[in-house]
Amino acid sequence: HYNAGYLEGLEEGKSDTIQEGFNEGFLAGGRVGFEYGQLKGAARSLSIFAGQVSGSATWSDKIQKSEEYFTKTTTVRALKAAHLESLDEGTRDFSDGLKSARADIQTTGIRLYEYPEGSSSTA
Repeated sequence: HYNAGYLEGLEEGKSDTIQEGFNEGFLAGGRVGFEYGQLKGAARSLSIFAGQVSGSATWSDKIQKSEEYFTKTTTVRALKAAHLESLDEGTRDFSDGLKSARADIQTTGIRLYEYPEGSSSTA
């Protein structure tokens, strides 16, 4: 027979573990969403303004691969790919795609931001 204190301790431990897992997952999802959204928006903006701003004539050529990546990697596909990577550390297609897009976009001189650590109420 288990005493009430033992069962209460198990419930508290389970609750703490679940909350900790949620916090970690929430923060990781925020990072991925921030990165994806920022890069997709930057690629689209660069394609719109290419040739219209002084020094921007080559932007389209520099980000063509990134634009194609974001055209085929819809938000839903991005979420699924990020989830797949979270389950299998050997899968890096999504992260590699974002890394490549970041490099392409940065060649234009655009400044990209880092995810604001600690901005989540769950951090």
